[in-house]
Amino acid sequence: MRDSAREDARPLAVAVLVDVDGTLVAPYHDGRRALRPDAVVAVRLLAKHAPVFLWSKVGAENGQRLLEEYPALRRHVAGCYGKEGFPLGLVERAY
Repeated sequence: MRDSAREDARPLAVAVLVDVDGTLVAPYHDGRRALRPDAVVAVRLLAKHAPVFLWSKVGAENGQRLLEEYPALRRHVAGCYGKEGFPLGLVERAY
């Protein structure tokens, strides 16, 4: 799941873009960031309806680190992108 993972992929009818910092996790505190309550449940429910992509102003690596910190999210996330790198042109409707 690198920043350019969808460049050569087929277009998607819909995708859900979820911000990492401040949405799924709280800011770093003492070297850790806490997952928001019910974040895994919310991502799982969204993923039932459309591919879910983590995106971050800091870059794709931030989403990838989150998946390493909280592996329960991994099975529900289709990819990670920096906010500048998501291929919006390949998605008919992004939420």
